[in-house]
Amino acid sequence: MLFGSSGQRLGILSGGCLEADIATNARKVLASGRAKKLMYDGSDEDDLAFRMGIGCGGCIYLFLQEINQDNNFLSLLELHKVLENSRKAIFCQLIPEEGEPTKAKVIDPSLGVPPEFKSVIPKAGSHVIMINGSCWSITVANPPPYLLVVGAGVDAQPVVAMAATLGWRVLVCDPRPANSRREFFPDAHSLLRCNPGELLEHQLADKIDAAVIMSHSISLDAEAMNSVSRMPLRYLGLLGPINRLEQVMKTAGLKRSDLPVNLSGPAGLSLGGDLPESIALAIVAECHAALHSADGLSISGVLR
Repeated sequence: MLFGSSGQRLGILSGGCLEADIATNARKVLASGRAKKLMYDGSDEDDLAFRMGIGCGGCIYLFLQEINQDNNFLSLLELHKVLENSRKAIFCQLIPEEGEPTKAKVIDPSLGVPPEFKSVIPKAGSHVIMINGSCWSITVANPPPYLLVVGAGVDAQPVVAMAATLGWRVLVCDPRPANSRREFFPDAHSLLRCNPGELLEHQLADKIDAAVIMSHSISLDAEAMNSVSRMPLRYLGLLGPINRLEQVMKTAGLKRSDLPVNLSGPAGLSLGGDLPESIALAIVAECHAALHSADGLSISGVLR
């Protein structure tokens, strides 16, 4: 989580319960320039977390430190550069002892991993581990996914808006001038006013992680299906009922086995609702689950 000197906040640590107290301590760190360790214990009656009635239990350990030129901005600029190039990064942050300088480093696995870090990098998420007597926080940072939306109708607008809210980079493809207009998709990364058959010529074609085809045109959908069949997708959804899916595949001259991933058609989770926003929520939720290798089921099991 980032705290600015004027009170700005970016990110969240406790679901909003402890942020006010964390912000107070962050201001102290900014004023003194000295890093600070915090611990909130939800099971201790004398602890702030318990007195606030958070009730989640367990402990939260935090390390607050200033980001400035002297510590190379904790290598966050380098981290941003790697992620902007759509590459995974490993963010390694030293948790110093009292008086030690703060530092961090970024590992780009595509360029190799230093020997001392090879055996301690998690597959996902983050953990804290001792390396050569020093305490390090190791975090796997994945770049925001690229989502391709083929079709720029009214029902595509909430899909793009929701995906952009999640931080995804959304490409909207539609050759019809009346549809693919910036005022309809202010949050889209790019508007591609081309035929879907030209998508493979785009510079980002090999970086697209997911695609939703929803042009409401059999021929455009079929053309798009041929293009995405040659992309390294992790999710592919097609709007419309099963019989329409069969028409699209037949027109495209493709079988399901020709596609890079299992085709979701009709796209989306079974959430109910008829409005474009409801349909968009169902599609984006399913896509989100696929990109995070989740099953999309009810966490509590209340929905069966």
